[in-house]
Amino acid sequence: MTGSKMDQQMHTARYLAAHAIFALRAGFPVKQIELEAPSREHGFVCDWKQVREAYGDDTKLIHRSFALAYIGGLIDQGSDIDPSEDLRAEMKADMEASEDSRETAVAWHLVGSIKETTSFAHVGYKLASRLLRKDKLLIDRLAVFLTDKRSLDEKSLLQWFQENASPYALDELETTNTY
Repeated sequence: MTGSKMDQQMHTARYLAAHAIFALRAGFPVKQIELEAPSREHGFVCDWKQVREAYGDDTKLIHRSFALAYIGGLIDQGSDIDPSEDLRAEMKADMEASEDSRETAVAWHLVGSIKETTSFAHVGYKLASRLLRKDKLLIDRLAVFLTDKRSLDEKSLLQWFQENASPYALDELETTNTY
């Protein structure tokens, strides 16, 4: 793997942008995305559990939480650039988010044990893959915007999304048979 600092920065921006686009499509509140997060906090701040009551469907929410955790990894799989330290921290956060999704599925009594969460993870992976294909150009545009701005708060991100994203229902991606 190779890559200049600029290549690494764009790769990190795409990674964060993919998370943001998925979260926005899912109706999850994204508080902030930062290309270079201070004190190595997460560059992507989103609490998907906040929408549990509004969703009214714990299974769908857990599927989407897995997709949110996996979408960055799918971005990374398509790259031959060495990840920066910032990106490594994001990857670690995604692993922790996946584990949190598993634990939450058990806590919310959707399954009896973490061993039984594989089907949730599988559905989440498929959904992340589908969204990545459908919104690749949008993710790339947000990555460029993030590289320029360095940081976006919730209001700025929502405004950018409303001005740039074509509408579609995430439910459509969940019911298709393609990857």
